[in-house]
Amino acid sequence: MVGGTGTLSISTPDAISDQAVVTMPPLGVSSAKIHLEAGVEESVGWLLYGDKFKSVGTYGATGSGADHIDDTHFSGSGRLRVLNSKSGVIMSLR
Repeated sequence: MVGGTGTLSISTPDAISDQAVVTMPPLGVSSAKIHLEAGVEESVGWLLYGDKFKSVGTYGATGSGADHIDDTHFSGSGRLRVLNSKSGVIMSLR
């Protein structure tokens, strides 16, 4: 959970487990940020803003080239890759 008024700085692509659930303040609340250094693409399992699951894809600040640009929750030119969303895929093999 990234809360309070601080910034979590990430400078390597393996700082957080690929199965981690990252919870940020709700949409529009700018009390905490994730700063991703240049060239870093960190992968996490799930991303929530408050209690809302975010979509699969990359997240980052302006200039990061991420799918989802969010200067409220992110800074730096790196990206956070979200691997899962709330819904899953059910496969049936016959």
